[in-house]
Amino acid sequence: MPFLDNDSVFSDAVRSQVNAIYDKLTEDYNNFSLSYSDQKMHRKENSFHDEIKLLGYLSLLLKEIDGAIIEIGVWKGKSLTLMKRLSRDDQLLVGVDPLELYGQRDDFSVFRERFFPRAVILDTYSECAFRDLVKLAKKCKLIHVDGGHTRVRQFEG
Repeated sequence: MPFLDNDSVFSDAVRSQVNAIYDKLTEDYNNFSLSYSDQKMHRKENSFHDEIKLLGYLSLLLKEIDGAIIEIGVWKGKSLTLMKRLSRDDQLLVGVDPLELYGQRDDFSVFRERFFPRAVILDTYSECAFRDLVKLAKKCKLIHVDGGHTRVRQFEG
């Protein structure tokens, strides 16, 4: 699909495409979550926001533009997977998350293997990831910031 203009972004065809991919992704995540009986995390949500569909529109709109897609706060990767499904096959996807909640590292690795195995995951706090992000991606076309909001860590150097 060529670069979309403002009128075509909200066309029925584009809306239908984003909705279909989002609905299929939701079904895939729900089915996989039900089959994964050894989840460690106390919280079982696959995602927190239906508004992540906006990321689908943005990914489609920016599909032909060079640059990484970065997500801060990955949880189980549903929004990262949505952006992957609506981007080019060669798209660099980077997730940043310290994976420090009880059981998160275990559960995250299972979802990652199933849904977004080629994404680069920086297992750290966002404020500590800058140097690694710059090394990975010289350009960025989309950043989704949805990290934890419970405390602020001091950046060390």
